[in-house]
Amino acid sequence: MHTQAMRVVIITALLLSVASSAWGDDTATFLLPAASTGAQSGIDASGVVLVEQSHTDGCSANDDCPPGHYCAGPGCDDPGECVLRPEMCYTLYAPVCGCDGRTYSNGCVAAAHGIRVAADDPCHEELVTFTVDHTAFLPLVMTNGEGPPPTATPTATFTPTPTAMPTAIPTATITPTPIPAGPQPPQRLSPSEGETLSTISPDFVVDNQHLDQPARTQVQVAADLVFSLPDVNFVTSAFRGISTVILLYNLQPGTTYYWRVCSGYDSRAWGPWSALWSFTTASEGTLPDAPTLIEPVNGSTVATLRPTLRWSEVAGADHYAVGIGETADGITAFLTGTTQFTPHSDLEPGSAYRWFVWARNGYGWGPYSETWNFRTED
Repeated sequence: MHTQAMRVVIITALLLSVASSAWGDDTATFLLPAASTGAQSGIDASGVVLVEQSHTDGCSANDDCPPGHYCAGPGCDDPGECVLRPEMCYTLYAPVCGCDGRTYSNGCVAAAHGIRVAADDPCHEELVTFTVDHTAFLPLVMTNGEGPPPTATPTATFTPTPTAMPTAIPTATITPTPIPAGPQPPQRLSPSEGETLSTISPDFVVDNQHLDQPARTQVQVAADLVFSLPDVNFVTSAFRGISTVILLYNLQPGTTYYWRVCSGYDSRAWGPWSALWSFTTASEGTLPDAPTLIEPVNGSTVATLRPTLRWSEVAGADHYAVGIGETADGITAFLTGTTQFTPHSDLEPGSAYRWFVWARNGYGWGPYSETWNFRTED
């Protein structure tokens, strides 16, 4: 049984023209398999791939930037510059805390949604501020989460008089940080609650048409009820309507998974999580074979910056994923229903590229093909 491990790549429908032709007019998000299979496919763990374009104009907020850009910079409040939001991310699951107080799968995913990174760790609950009325106790000794706790109950020094003796111990007033109200979670269309699937690579379909404006959706999928290490954990771009999340890798066969979703209008207004739903992946099935690459021939030089990649048809396959990238960088994945693919934009002249293909049938994704290389003319 072939099961691929996971690393996250998010490719928006804006990057993939096949998102509308092959999958309908709905929004689609694609997740790519892990580079841990690199010995087979030639993928390396080169980290995050960013598609960026810098602008000379400074900025202090995303509203200062043109559409499709965000105000990137160090820290959460420092001045920055408008940068094109990444269209694709490829990296290990390395959660970061965004400046919106939300945990993202990695820094690239945060940037893709216009959020700066506050810390290279998951977000933690905010500290609670305690306000103490100590007018009857001077001085008052307290600790507030820093250093070791006191070895004895904090005491106060005062001069007792019949009128100054306190009648009760002063109490702490908790002032919680207000949380903005967020939208209700989207409706889940597939997989349904308790469903036993015939595949190990399910599509996740949600519908937020009940909301009054486009909203982002966070999707989590895990094999444990506490989501200690989610198999899927990411935030989509804003949309309104039906959105489909397509995995380009396999989950474990015969395994019960839990999934939940929530919605957010902006960087600080997230709504509640949905109730947990479960589904069980197929316990057995036959994966498709690896495609055979045809052209460009391995080691060749192509005369165009938009070469057409071709491979053999695989019996029973309904879709193919194509991985392509410069040999020193990461891989961009594209989804297609045919046995050929032409890049949507020019490749870099005088550069070396590698590419490979894998196929999906009704059960799941098969193994990678060989990795071939070609070079573009100067």
